[in-house]
Parts: sequence; C-alpha cells; structure tokens
Amino acid sequence: STNAADYTTLVDGIPSFENTYAPESTTITLHAYKNLSGKDLVDGEFSFVLKDEDNNEVTATNEDGVASFEKEYTTIGTYEYTISEVNKVNADKGSTGQYAFDETVYKVVVTVTDDGEGKLHAAAEYFKQNSNEQVPSATFLNNYKPDELKVDLSLNIGATKTVLGADGNEAEIIVSGNKADYPLEGF
Repeated sequence: STNAADYTTLVDGIPSFENTYAPESTTITLHAYKNLSGKDLVDGEFSFVLKDEDNNEVTATNEDGVASFEKEYTTIGTYEYTISEVNKVNADKGSTGQYAFDETVYKVVVTVTDDGEGKLHAAAEYFKQNSNEQVPSATFLNNYKPDELKVDLSLNIGATKTVLGADGNEAEIIVSGNKADYPLEGF
C-alpha cells in the first residue's frame, strides 16, 4: 500500500495530518485478432486502429494473427475505445490480389477498479459497435481472392516440307495456321 501520513499544521495545538492514498497503476493489453482466408497471413500485413473517447488514435499491425494495444491506468473509471481495421494492405509487404476487408467496428469498454489494498485492476469487454452485441474478442476476417491468371493459349502452327519432284526439282510445301483454323481436342 502507498498510504502516507504527512504532518501539516497544528489546529488548536493539536497536530493535523493529511492522509493520501495512491494505488499502484495497472495495465491491460487489448487485442485485435486477424483471420485471413485464401492465403497465409503475413506479419505486419494489416493495420488496426484503437481510438479513445477523445479521438486519440494508436495504430498496431498484426503479428502471428494478433494486433496488441497496451494501456496503462492510474485512476478508477470506465474507459471506452473503438477498434477498427485499416482497409488497405500495407504496401511494404508487396501484397497483390483482391482483399475483401472486414469493416466491423468493435467497442471496447475497460473498467478499472481499486481492490482497496493499493492495487488497480482492469477488465475489458468487447462489443460490436453497431449492435452492442457482446463478443469474446475483436476478430476481423478478410478474404483474399488472387488476381485471375490469364494465359495466352493461342497456338500458331507452321511447317515446311521440301520434296523432290519427278523432274529432279525441289519444291516446298508450306502449311501454316492458328488454333482457330485447326481446333485441337482437349484445349
């Protein structure tokens, strides 16, 4: 405990004391979980924003599928935040393709309490912002659909045949065309 008594003044000849109480601060780590279908998740590929009631923002990127925000509290109270995903792929990761981003915004309510023994404690609850439905975590699901693979299947056929005629002169037979002129089975 961090109780302290300080002698301040004499009141009618009697010492007067002022007691102060300052509990130890506490920290909590808020998480945004990232799931990606269609390809493997790359560390640092996606960013998330934690915004407090005064619109102060902190950004974190995913690492092993989780973005973490550590907050410290020195006073009891209820603190509200939102967590959202930045709807773009971080360019330095060189990602290509088509992503369908999860546009869910989560509300996080952190309640800080004092145990009366000099320590603060923090607990977080997560809600979908638009419905106020309580959920176990802020989990974002993105889908990746790679760019369509385009392969040029045009085929040019050409051959030259040299033949020796009955009179002893050479003659060339040239055959040429493309796939449309000579449909091939199985293509």
